[in-house]
Amino acid sequence: AEEYKKYKKYKENILLDGLSLAECKAGDLLVCGEVVLEMTGAIKSCHQDLCKLAEEKEKFYAAFENAEAISKAEELLEILYGSKTAEKSKVIYKEEDEQRSIIFSLAYLMRALYIKDYLKEKGIPLEHLEAIMGVWRNASNRSFKKYGFYGLNGVYRSFLCGYMQPARYTLGRLNFEMAPLEDNYAVYKTENGIAHTNSDEEIKGECVLKKGDPVLYVHIPENGPLLPDLVDDSFNKAKEFFAAYFPEYKFRAFVCSSWLLDENLKTVLKPTSNIIAFQNRFTIAAKKVNNFSLYWHVLGIEDFLPIDQLVPANDFQARIINHVKEGTPLYSGKGFILV
Repeated sequence: AEEYKKYKKYKENILLDGLSLAECKAGDLLVCGEVVLEMTGAIKSCHQDLCKLAEEKEKFYAAFENAEAISKAEELLEILYGSKTAEKSKVIYKEEDEQRSIIFSLAYLMRALYIKDYLKEKGIPLEHLEAIMGVWRNASNRSFKKYGFYGLNGVYRSFLCGYMQPARYTLGRLNFEMAPLEDNYAVYKTENGIAHTNSDEEIKGECVLKKGDPVLYVHIPENGPLLPDLVDDSFNKAKEFFAAYFPEYKFRAFVCSSWLLDENLKTVLKPTSNIIAFQNRFTIAAKKVNNFSLYWHVLGIEDFLPIDQLVPANDFQARIINHVKEGTPLYSGKGFILV
């Protein structure tokens, strides 16, 4: 509540478009919420929508004056990052409601204060805090479009937790997350080259990657073309970044689990496609059905309509929809690049 009073004072004096989180004090952090709401409000053209937006903004900021909400956010942080992490999945995937989503958003902002100190201690440039908050802004905007209120809902929470660990960093076009390999495949160095298996079968040779080994998960933000030069730059930056700031983290591979690694896309897209070029960087070791990405990533929607009701907005979306209509589901390919 005391910080909220500061927020009201700063709100009148800070140029929102030029807000620098690197220079923020604890009280200033609440201005971050105003950034996303002003950004969203700027693209609204209908008077009715503007009225609704103003109403939602008041609800959102009311949480910052609510001692009970702050207490719940502190309890949530203890579950996500403290001594009660065994309960994490239960709170992340609960059914959505407005109050819970705002509590998650408030916890995220509170955690950002810790992240700022952590980055300073590690000597990591504070521009990475800007990137972390950018992810929060995007998720908040998407939440409003889907649910009609601000906050962080279940589908956003799981991937946002990685940013706030903090174990996930945006480096150019891609972002990278320190985590043990979750997938059940193993990679061997043999006399004939690299081989892999996703069963209990053992291959004669040296096992160089297996479940539980430290890796860098590669994530692809939705922020423009996946140009090969930009991807090269990101991988190079990742090697330099983690060697400089996390030298103790001896990761064995870059790994990725994404619909972009669905090898069936080679029958749908041109060989010169940026997606195919990205896919070809990896050795695909396994796959699983992932029609979720048809809605979430390809179409950018969260209403899981029957396939016949999906309306493509461009040729790319039409190709993917027709591909699924023909009876081939979309997959997440699970790929690796050894280092």
